[in-house]
Amino acid sequence: MRDLADCVESEFNREEQQRQHHALLALTAITSLSYQYPQTALRQTLAMACDYLGMAKGEITRIGHDGDEVLLLDSADASYAEARTTSVCMTFNMPVDKPNTVFHLADLALGPYHDHPCHTEYGVRSLIGLRMRIGDADDVNLRFSDMRPRQFSFSEIETEFVRLLGDWVSGVMKRQELDQQLQQQRALSDAIAKAQSLFIRETDQEKGFESLLAAIIRLTDSAYGFICEVKNKTAANPALKSMMLAWNDDEAEIASTQLDAQARDEACTQLKQRYGHALRSAKTIIENHGIGQSLDRVFPAHFAALHCFLCIPVHYDGEMIALVGIANRPKGYDQQLTQFLNPLFSTLGQLISAARMQTQRRETERQLANVIKGTNIGTWECNIVTGETIYNERWAEMLGYTLAELEPTTVDTWLKLCHPEDLKLTSAMIDQHFRGEIEYFDLKSRMRHKDGHWIWIHDRGCVVSWDTDGNPLIMSGSHADITDQMEAEAELEHAYELLEKSNAAARLGTWELEVKTRKLTWSKVTRQLHEVSDDFECTVEQALAFYKDVDNREKIRTLFIQAVREGLRFDTELCITTARGRDRWVHVIGFPQFDEEGKCARVYGTFQDISERRSTEEALRDQAAHTSAIIDNVLDGIITFDEDENIISLNNAATDIFGYQASELVGKNIRLLIPYPADADAVPDALATSRLSMTVIGREVDARRKDGGNFPLDLSVSTVSRQGKPLFIALIRDITERKRTEKIKNEFISTVSHELRTPLTSISGALGLISGGVLGVFPEKMRQMLDIANKNCQRLTFLINDLLDMEKLSAGKMVFHLETSLLKDLLTQAIEANQTFGAERHVSLQLAANTPAVNVCVDTQRMMQVLSNLLSNAIKYSPENAVVNIKAENRITGVRISVTDKGTGIPHEFRDRIFEKFAQADSSDTRQNGGTGLGLAITRELVERMGGKIGFESQPGVATVFYVDLPTAR
Repeated sequence: MRDLADCVESEFNREEQQRQHHALLALTAITSLSYQYPQTALRQTLAMACDYLGMAKGEITRIGHDGDEVLLLDSADASYAEARTTSVCMTFNMPVDKPNTVFHLADLALGPYHDHPCHTEYGVRSLIGLRMRIGDADDVNLRFSDMRPRQFSFSEIETEFVRLLGDWVSGVMKRQELDQQLQQQRALSDAIAKAQSLFIRETDQEKGFESLLAAIIRLTDSAYGFICEVKNKTAANPALKSMMLAWNDDEAEIASTQLDAQARDEACTQLKQRYGHALRSAKTIIENHGIGQSLDRVFPAHFAALHCFLCIPVHYDGEMIALVGIANRPKGYDQQLTQFLNPLFSTLGQLISAARMQTQRRETERQLANVIKGTNIGTWECNIVTGETIYNERWAEMLGYTLAELEPTTVDTWLKLCHPEDLKLTSAMIDQHFRGEIEYFDLKSRMRHKDGHWIWIHDRGCVVSWDTDGNPLIMSGSHADITDQMEAEAELEHAYELLEKSNAAARLGTWELEVKTRKLTWSKVTRQLHEVSDDFECTVEQALAFYKDVDNREKIRTLFIQAVREGLRFDTELCITTARGRDRWVHVIGFPQFDEEGKCARVYGTFQDISERRSTEEALRDQAAHTSAIIDNVLDGIITFDEDENIISLNNAATDIFGYQASELVGKNIRLLIPYPADADAVPDALATSRLSMTVIGREVDARRKDGGNFPLDLSVSTVSRQGKPLFIALIRDITERKRTEKIKNEFISTVSHELRTPLTSISGALGLISGGVLGVFPEKMRQMLDIANKNCQRLTFLINDLLDMEKLSAGKMVFHLETSLLKDLLTQAIEANQTFGAERHVSLQLAANTPAVNVCVDTQRMMQVLSNLLSNAIKYSPENAVVNIKAENRITGVRISVTDKGTGIPHEFRDRIFEKFAQADSSDTRQNGGTGLGLAITRELVERMGGKIGFESQPGVATVFYVDLPTAR
């Protein structure tokens, strides 16, 4: 049993190590994904996480302020790159009160969410995930679900895996979001700059408007758009001076045209009719449904029907000077998009105002100011010769100051706030730029905030003016606050550091092979496993040479070739010889990764030391073989079976007993060997009552051999747990010969008892008459001999009577006349009947005063026999002048009668046999105390036939208590 427990514990430890190993492997693979294609990386992440967690579906969704859930990525659908809105009932929103906390349900049908639509309507049964906050944006859900319930709850390793995965996904999405914002801001800045450049450079000012309209359509992914200038300042009746119409025809450029006067007037009239109130109040118009052909004068009939429309009144200096309209954006329009386009609209206002006021320089300055404000980036311009530096207000705001607090501003203003460690790098890079070694400087550095903490700044700049000797005069650039991005990267780096520490603890290294360059990279742990130095750079050929023999080397070489050519991952165990000459077993796992062209770019994986595990497994195999040899050579049969009663294994003795081969019984139901018995206490019925735990000791059952013959079997069953399920172990012994011997003995005893009883009765009567003086007075010596003969004759009579009673009980022929009697009266009669015997032994009998007034349903004669046997035994084994106590007390299931003596007690080695026939602790007891050795055996049979139970408690040298439990009668 201990060996079995050790095996089970080893199996549990191995499975736990495997789960940790798989989690670390999955996280290693995920964190090694390229950031260059975040959508692809996130989709691969979901697929790998689904594979590790055993879940069918992985999702990344965004929860909007309005509660709508937008599906960003789905592991089951790799055919789209655009986000799409989905009904919340199709998904499962993470609890909002537990951000960044892993939420998991092994079976939705059994928990408080059993009536959630995702379960009732879409069949989701198991789920794990967490809600994350990506910067100041809406919450994001990372979620994995399955239509099947999990057999076990999610483990701590799986929940920690999801939490770390959430950290990594959050970092990727933050970087992606920052990149997207930067791209949008750059596109916005480029559009504004292009429009400004065209407006200034071109004599035709309409080029600037055309560029802005094209940029708006391109940035919003709209199909059509228009810009029109408001003719006058009358808000009650705005008129359109001119209208430019543009559309996206899927070509490289946005097509545009100027409407003639008639078309412009018709379009203006239609706009006023539908949106007159909004135009007069200068409000933004957003319509995402129900438009159709209602604006067919604004957008000609040959355009596709409108399904959404956005019209923005453009203001400048408190005056509405233009209207901008765009239509048919696939995602519709919202206020957030309007805010994003504000810099463009502001630029538009600036351009129109510049055209009206003919002050291009002032307009250009205003345009630049609005561009900077819209992009939320600080700017600076430094005179290299004087050190005088001009900063904008946003530059100061990033550091918690107003520009006035920093004046007068010079280059020293910047130097005083720069982190000392970053100042040297900054100065060195600027010097490189001055020498012409780099086109511009681009660096990330820390600057002290007004509150005292450090913030991260992305600083870019270049010289914009040089003197005739090539010396720098004026330098300008921009500052952007990237603190959030750097913190996210630091958190991701910390997670990777924890992963490295975990790998070191698990003796799990990583490796990576660049296929094109054949460059092989080993982690620190991998180098340690090969026992090489930390700076060892290994080649492919050197790595192969570490494998112990030709077979191992050819196997790993073949696996690599299959990974590169066929895209097959591999998982194998091989033996290496370290640099110090030691043999070591390792577990090698490899994954191929392909580029956008479908070619294998690299193969990466893990490298784990499993030498200890292999040694343990070998020791376990040896131990198992040793145990198997012992079991196969024991004389008793041993059978193991599961909770479905299917046989798992059996030893040689068991196959010999039943006449089968082991292969004929494995997997078969144990009922084949032990059919349904009539005894309700037998094994199969006990199994039906409880399949989780069962103990059956020394039960006789009927068994069946292969030839169909039935035979008696002694059966003992115990239960152990294996992998959380019960395993039953049956110890069996063929008792055919024992039963035959018992039958012969019982028949002999029965014959002897009947043949001796009649003559013995005559002898006993004759001796009684002679001892009574019927034939006169005999000499003293003769009288003593007659008394001895008379007593021995009585003892033999008692023995024969006990044997006959035992025979009747065994054969079931003894008749019981059950009747209701007052227990106290039965106890009193029994004590009176045994007072004389007690007096002869100088032992008194005492009944407890608090005897309960209860009735019992018994055969009075047989009950008196039971009590007399218990009392006579107590008297015989009590010392002189001792007291035998008789007590009755109520129990939950009835009443208990106890007889307590102060004798020598019952030896431990005899207690298991005390109720057997002819059982006595010492043969000298018969000579010293008398008795047949059948009293307690008969007493047990009588008690059990009357519905009771008998037992005892004994402390050698102190006291012995025999008790009888009987049900009470009403």
